[in-house]
Amino acid sequence: MDYSSKNQETNTHASISTFLDEIEIDNVGEEVQKLSVIRQLLQLIQADEQGCMQRVFPKLQQALNTASTEFHIETAKAFATILERRAISNHVFTQTFLPSILYHIDNRDQVVSNAWLDTLLEVTELLPVDIIRHEILHIAISKGQISQSVWHRVAACKLLGKLCTRFDPHTVKKDILPVVHSLCQDVNEAVRASICSELHHVAKGLPAEMVKPALIPILVELGRDETVQVRVEATETIVHMIPFLSQEVLKVTIIPLVKKICEQAVLAMDDTLVMVARQFGSLCLGLENCFTPSEKLWMVTYYNSMSHLGIPSHGAKKDVYFASHNMDRINARCVECRQLCAYNFPAMSKFCASNSELLEKLYPSFCDFATDPYYMVRKTIGCGIHEVARILGSNNRIVKNQVMTLLWDNMEEVLMGVVPHLGRTIDLLITSGVLGQEQDGATAELGRGLLQCDKTIRDKTHNWRLYTDFITQLESIVKCLPSDYIYTHFVSLMFDKMHKARALPCRLAAARTLLVFLRHNLKNNQRQEIRARIQAEFCMSSSCYKRMLFLRLCSIAREIFSRSYFKEHFFFLLLSRSDDKVANNRLLLVRQFPYLKSMIVMPNERKYLQTLETCIRNMAASEKDKDVTAELRLSVARLDKTDTLTDTPNMPTLEDIEDKKKFDEEIKLANMVPRPGAAIGILNAMDARRGAPQKPAERPTNYASGGGAAQKAGPASTSTQSKDSVTAGHTRVVSHSASSSHSATPSHASSTGSTHPSAPPSGKQSHMSSSSQAVVPKKPHPTFSESNSQIPSQGVQARFTQK
Repeated sequence: MDYSSKNQETNTHASISTFLDEIEIDNVGEEVQKLSVIRQLLQLIQADEQGCMQRVFPKLQQALNTASTEFHIETAKAFATILERRAISNHVFTQTFLPSILYHIDNRDQVVSNAWLDTLLEVTELLPVDIIRHEILHIAISKGQISQSVWHRVAACKLLGKLCTRFDPHTVKKDILPVVHSLCQDVNEAVRASICSELHHVAKGLPAEMVKPALIPILVELGRDETVQVRVEATETIVHMIPFLSQEVLKVTIIPLVKKICEQAVLAMDDTLVMVARQFGSLCLGLENCFTPSEKLWMVTYYNSMSHLGIPSHGAKKDVYFASHNMDRINARCVECRQLCAYNFPAMSKFCASNSELLEKLYPSFCDFATDPYYMVRKTIGCGIHEVARILGSNNRIVKNQVMTLLWDNMEEVLMGVVPHLGRTIDLLITSGVLGQEQDGATAELGRGLLQCDKTIRDKTHNWRLYTDFITQLESIVKCLPSDYIYTHFVSLMFDKMHKARALPCRLAAARTLLVFLRHNLKNNQRQEIRARIQAEFCMSSSCYKRMLFLRLCSIAREIFSRSYFKEHFFFLLLSRSDDKVANNRLLLVRQFPYLKSMIVMPNERKYLQTLETCIRNMAASEKDKDVTAELRLSVARLDKTDTLTDTPNMPTLEDIEDKKKFDEEIKLANMVPRPGAAIGILNAMDARRGAPQKPAERPTNYASGGGAAQKAGPASTSTQSKDSVTAGHTRVVSHSASSSHSATPSHASSTGSTHPSAPPSGKQSHMSSSSQAVVPKKPHPTFSESNSQIPSQGVQARFTQK
């Protein structure tokens, strides 16, 4: 202990000596090294506070007199950090650091002065009130006198606003309020604008009954100031002061003032208009309970006028009242106003949500935002459209059309605003009844929009993050698009992305979305076809990258499906990759062994455990790659600590409950019957929108070659198909299928249908029918237990047994 203490003391003195040596360096080339030492000041104080105060701080003060701007900025930040971390006591900070801060706020360099002023504002929030009263208050008051320079008076405004949040109402009224009144009447516009931005802090420090007589007359005067800068700050201050004002003051004084500012802003077309557009949503929501119906209508009308600034109406003449050199500036303000109006549209939707008449007046602006000539306006409304859908609820019918419009946008930036919240928006439209299995027209439009959006992102952008996000958002369409429609247009799309997407996150997102489509598919033959393609095109692929994608897909499948489903369809397929030629693929497989063991139910599922153990023994005997061998040893150690499930009823864990929920959903989905004619109804709706003759929405009678009679039988035909009696969690999966050993596997070489949104309407129905004929086997199959999953599993077992 003595040696360690001595070494620590020696290191501390060495660090301080190094610090002193660096402070004394005068060469400009060593400035970076001096800045690095300043950044370590906190650590030096924490190591030896007394030594730093005696030896370091005097040198630091001396260096600041001739230091550069960067050195001042770093030192100011270091002082604030020292107090924030409580590295020293308040008393020591007041005696040593605070005088330096107060001294350097008068620096002639504006940048240096601002840096020290920001530090003073930060420490004002951390120091005790008594220290602030004795050390800082008198300085703030003195700097606010008219005899001081403009910069000192501006600094006084910021200090006084911060002090109002620390002092009691009596001190604010007695010592600070007179200086505030004086600064509000200052001859310099920068001073008036600065103190105006601090009035809401002053209102917070005053008693509620004093806010009206002390601040409202000043606020009204500043709101009508002749200077644009002051009016801009007054507009923002009104929003911040609304919570501190009474209903009477808001109705009698603030609302007329707001209307006056809005009217002047449109006439002047200055920066005040931009601030009004920025704060308009907050103004409407803050004053909502004080508006009369006519005033609400006025606010919505004014909002609509701002939303169309810079967009001439059809046939309107060009404005000639402005000089040509001002047109660019005015157009820029108009575009910024439209973008800010689009940003505030969720707030305006909430403002008008309870009044259908106001919503109808707001709708044209919503439509114009989605088709605005400036792409940033479209992106802004796209970023907030999910909030609009959440607010409107049952009135979401006005949202659906704009979502479809934005999906057809060809600008990458616009899609970057729409795509991240697309799934949430679709869910909200489904909840409100705008989208759903029964809404053929809306659903067809959504499908076409999604396909077009996919084409735009794929062909016109190189943004793989956006593409990944879009693929992930497609998971939500299983709740509104019919299963046949998804199978025809989107399943093949996911397979195509898994094969051709360049970025690995895109392929993984496509694999996950494909598994979601598989889980929610309502037709047994289609589910079988999807699994067959996964097996043939990825599990048994000649490409090592596709086999690796299959291994990653199995990891995703464990999250999506229940244990029973995974064991039935992926367990033995996954173990079949134990003899993969690529070491990285075997490495991925070995890492999944503990998870496979944890889902086995003993003693009923002993064959799964035996197959897993045989696989491990064979790999341990034949593996030559050192990385795979090392990982295999770790997996074996984890397997020893991993317990299998049992049939005995125990207290279920959260994982068991979640697995049971997944299993129940899978049983429910397996027993659901697709809505008759759903896919045909959507195709007819698509044809109708193109102007093609609408086909009758009747259920197709020939979905499988040679299976027309079975399909015509309807629900009665499902009784001929055996169903799996599988249970979740702690029960063995048992198949009662009498036809589970058929040898024919469905073909998947043919296309699953046109996915392009502009495909010819005349061939959609026949194309889908022919595609279905090509991929559906002739014999009916069970719901869960199918030959595609049993044949490879038997092969794996046979191979392991032979070995």
